[in-house]
Amino acid sequence: MHLLSPWSLLWLPPIWGAIILLYILKLRRKDVEVSSLYLWQQVIRDVQANAPFQKLRYNPLLLVQLLIALLLVLALSQPVLRLLARGGRTLVLVVDTGVTMRATDGSPTRLDEAKRVAYRLVGQMHPGDRMILIAAGSSPQALTGFTDNRTELRRAIGNLQATEAPADMHTALQLASELAQTTGNGGLIELVTDGCFSRMDTASLNLSNNVGLRAYTVGKSDDNVGIVAFDYRRLVGYQHGLEVLASTQNFASQPRKFIEELYAGKQLLDAREVSLAPGAMHTETYAMPEPAGPLSLTFRLDVKDDLSTDNTAYLVLAPKRLFRVLLTGPENLFLENALEVDPDLQVDVAPNYPGDVTARKYDVVIFYNTAPKTLPPGHYLFIHCSGDRSPAQLTGATASMETVDWQHTDPVMRYVDLTNQRFDDVLLSTPKPWAREVVTGDSGPLIVAGEDGPTRSLFFAFDPDQSRLPLSVAFPILVSESVRWLATGEETEGLPSRAGQPVTLAAAPGVSAVSVRLPNGSVKKVPLGPDGRALFNDTDQCGFYSVIGGYPVGTGGRSGNDRGLFAISLNNADASNIAPVKRLPFESPNPQAERGRPVVVFHPFLPWLALLALIALGFEWYLFHRRPFFVRG
Repeated sequence: MHLLSPWSLLWLPPIWGAIILLYILKLRRKDVEVSSLYLWQQVIRDVQANAPFQKLRYNPLLLVQLLIALLLVLALSQPVLRLLARGGRTLVLVVDTGVTMRATDGSPTRLDEAKRVAYRLVGQMHPGDRMILIAAGSSPQALTGFTDNRTELRRAIGNLQATEAPADMHTALQLASELAQTTGNGGLIELVTDGCFSRMDTASLNLSNNVGLRAYTVGKSDDNVGIVAFDYRRLVGYQHGLEVLASTQNFASQPRKFIEELYAGKQLLDAREVSLAPGAMHTETYAMPEPAGPLSLTFRLDVKDDLSTDNTAYLVLAPKRLFRVLLTGPENLFLENALEVDPDLQVDVAPNYPGDVTARKYDVVIFYNTAPKTLPPGHYLFIHCSGDRSPAQLTGATASMETVDWQHTDPVMRYVDLTNQRFDDVLLSTPKPWAREVVTGDSGPLIVAGEDGPTRSLFFAFDPDQSRLPLSVAFPILVSESVRWLATGEETEGLPSRAGQPVTLAAAPGVSAVSVRLPNGSVKKVPLGPDGRALFNDTDQCGFYSVIGGYPVGTGGRSGNDRGLFAISLNNADASNIAPVKRLPFESPNPQAERGRPVVVFHPFLPWLALLALIALGFEWYLFHRRPFFVRG
């Protein structure tokens, strides 16, 4: 046994001395005349020697009080028993908080079942263990630091909530692996999940050799029907209006029959009965007129299953936006026809540049074969010519050039294929520092794009007439996508609609702050970057979001006011497939990490000493009330 505070034992002699002194002190009595002494023998015995001290006599109360004092002083000295045990592990507890943990095949949900497992793991911590808790949602987050405080860990587990977005388990486990190695001795990842996260690339999951992973799975049912897609498209050609598409899939092992309902606001537009075999998918289309303003649509499945989040999907129909385009330069029928194919473009043609004042009325100005040397900030497309607002610096010319590669994800080239395209009479150039090369030829760049403050511009190094490009379907698509990017600066088509995906917000002109009202009614401020844009990541809730003071990029500000709407839904087949996985392929047992290492453990005696002192106090109370029978001279 060891004493953590041995100097506290020095209190024992003075305390014992004080107690004994109280027992040998004698009180000075007053003389009393009585008629008889027979009944006052005890008084006579006390006053026979009228001295300050008396002989110390045996008294059980004295012994008990000395024992109590001894127990209290020993408690102050903090005696501990030093033992050697296995422990000192570094534990990372990862709890899946993705949308599938909201499934009601648990008690009552899978997350509640996972919490009970997590509580048990905390209770099984060895001496010297330190644990950290990670919530594996769409954005994994460490909710505690490394601690051996079980109360803190249990409190954090109790506060866990499942989101309405899929879990990013790959990022969560990579974070857990890095944290498990912070001590240098390796660690153990304890994962509580239903295994229904998106099928991740287990080969890229890089767990260190000295890190073990042990999984505990929850869930037992696959009963779910979910909406996997909900979107719209505009009709082209002689048709007018919109077409809304909704896809549902039955993930249960039993056939299901249910009603699909389409609402505009709170008004029911259509309802259809659908029957789906196990694993089957069904797509319905709904014709809609062109809306005059932003229109909120809700698609709902009238079905009872174990996951309700994917039974409702949301969509905002943005009103059609027309872009005004000015084409200047020599006549070019191919270029004019490519612009007229897009019904969203209003095109004016002028042989010469009309001046800066007139050009401000247009969303995009296209220069073909000739351009002014100086231009004000604006949105420009330079075709086989250049100017001071061009993203490319001319260096010469070449007789011909063939395409080599292009940026397939660039907004200008999303739907364009330039394979085996050859161009004659091509301008040679180098991109300016603020520009990017979009299409690369065998002798230099063919298309360059860039943004310089308020200026957004594109440079085509070729003359379309000097190639076969105008004869292909790629040409009108290239022209249309170029104009749309120049007019709006949008780098993605439409808006992200899946829960957990970030949304780019842009501030309205003259606005310095943007806020977002979430589906639950709360409002969050979003800090803007230097370019007046911000990335909004808090999209874990499904429903309609309202942007105050700006608009979501993807609508181009089409809401027509300072309040832009966008919708977030689950729309994820992997997340709707809630069949639990009993064994995960990336489990990595590590016996050494599970056993831990030899650690010195101190077992305190303070609780036992306190209990003995309490028992002694009770015994003293009993003796005090029974003292005539225990005190003898």
